[in-house]
Amino acid sequence: MLDDIIEVVLELILDGMVEAAGSKKVPMPVRIALTAVLGLLALALFGLLLWVGISSGSVLLIVLDVVLLPAFIACVYFKVKKYKIQKG
Repeated sequence: MLDDIIEVVLELILDGMVEAAGSKKVPMPVRIALTAVLGLLALALFGLLLWVGISSGSVLLIVLDVVLLPAFIACVYFKVKKYKIQKG
């Protein structure tokens, strides 16, 4: 029960952050701050995944982290590049 409540609250917060970060109605400094917080949360998740993989000795988790982190960085890079092309 508590897990469901936490999941709904976090989903609302994260979805709100994503929508606000991409909205033109939100001031630019707020969008930048929200994007930075989302990026830090994603990096924290990858760090946690790597830490759990190392502490449990799971090669699969370590490989998954090593594969997903560059994919995430590439995705963010291309999104920013697309945004700059559209804006410019």
